[in-house]
Amino acid sequence: MFTPHITTKTVTDNSVQIVKNVRGLSNLEVYVGIPEASAARKGKETITNAQLAFIHTHGVRTIDARRRMGAMMLNRKIDYGAAQKLFMQSKGAMAFAIPPRPIIEPAIESEDNQAAIVAELKDAAQHQLDGDQPGAIRGMKRAGQEAENRVKAWFTDPRNKWAPNAPSTIARKGSSRPLISTGALRAAIRWVLGTKG
Repeated sequence: MFTPHITTKTVTDNSVQIVKNVRGLSNLEVYVGIPEASAARKGKETITNAQLAFIHTHGVRTIDARRRMGAMMLNRKIDYGAAQKLFMQSKGAMAFAIPPRPIIEPAIESEDNQAAIVAELKDAAQHQLDGDQPGAIRGMKRAGQEAENRVKAWFTDPRNKWAPNAPSTIARKGSSRPLISTGALRAAIRWVLGTKG
């Protein structure tokens, strides 16, 4: 008669440790932008690089356009809906002195840029799942550096589809390409590793 040989194997449930590892990574965040503390510009300008990036991302209305728009809204000659008001406040409207030139979001969201950043984040996540906290942090730092590099490259990337400089700006700066004459704004872009909360 044949007697089967039974092998026993102890399976350790490490799900508690995996959850702890995932939580450790989920508390970390990578930010890309211009930290306000290091955003000062050289020269006589009274605007920071962070403020300049916001202006170029959202556009600016001329003073005259703002006055006309304010008067029309006060006199109720124009009845804007809430969605239109929100759009105008976030994107600008009427006679832009500076057309919107979004920088950070479209650079990060472009398909190939996003794929490169996500690859680094996946690597960080794998290290974290394996219990390798230092490796996870290195991966997050690489993701931040990748994002910073991709955003800086966006300034000269034809996919940005930025409006060229106005003729008066071209005459003053000698270039039709916006936001690159001194490179100060681009150089101010940084990645920062932080914790939530």
